[in-house]
Amino acid sequence: MLIGTQLIGFGGGVRGYRTQGVVFDGVNDYLNRNGIFTGAANNKLWTCGFWFRNLPQDGVTRSLIGSSGIGPVQIEQRNGNFTMRAERVASGAAYLASSSFTVDSDWHHFVFSIDLSSTSKRYYYADAVDVGATHTTYNTATDIAWASDDSPTLSGNTWIGRDLNNGATEVNSRFSGEIADLWMSNVYIDLSIPANLQAFIRDGKPVNLGSNGSNPNGTAPLLYLSAAGAATADVFATNKGSGGGMTLTGALTTSSTSPSD
Repeated sequence: MLIGTQLIGFGGGVRGYRTQGVVFDGVNDYLNRNGIFTGAANNKLWTCGFWFRNLPQDGVTRSLIGSSGIGPVQIEQRNGNFTMRAERVASGAAYLASSSFTVDSDWHHFVFSIDLSSTSKRYYYADAVDVGATHTTYNTATDIAWASDDSPTLSGNTWIGRDLNNGATEVNSRFSGEIADLWMSNVYIDLSIPANLQAFIRDGKPVNLGSNGSNPNGTAPLLYLSAAGAATADVFATNKGSGGGMTLTGALTTSSTSPSD
């Protein structure tokens, strides 16, 4: 039967859509957005969702999403624990939340959406299960620095697979693991509404987010990285969202399994 644009089998799961995961080797592989996202505006909103697999358990804090200077956002991983930090305009103060996962060889999904202007608008789902009670986030009088430049040489760069810091500390913190269908934008989506959550994950499987990532809320996100169908791993590095291109360093490889399996 057809619900929206998704074909649902009677046995559950989303049929007709398959995505590929990609491997970040923790040494050579990362993406960089050189400058702020095209069309970004400072606000208090942040939604991000992605699939992941095979995270290391070595006690090292590694950057899935990093940024230069004042912001805008960072996601770090350590032993299955994700920490999200949204940098504030002007002061650079951070707003923290974290979520822990069992680290194994299976694919898992994480999606969260926050509006820092309201404590009632903060949702976090791990494998479609509400884990919001385990999080702490803080109100802010100013916006997340989606469109703020704090230096002429570090103009709001966003990294996938590393953070800003140079030298041995940065190299040792590069992301190691597998990622699929990473969606991020400066919007708020009420994930407590089942249809909104199912726009990202349904029956434990990936959902077709659209060629430009616009299916969840009708608008292309700032960042949408995906290697759907039979796409090769390098296709993941192309931002299908509205925020502009990313530059790939290294060579991504295709995961041996897919969250669609």
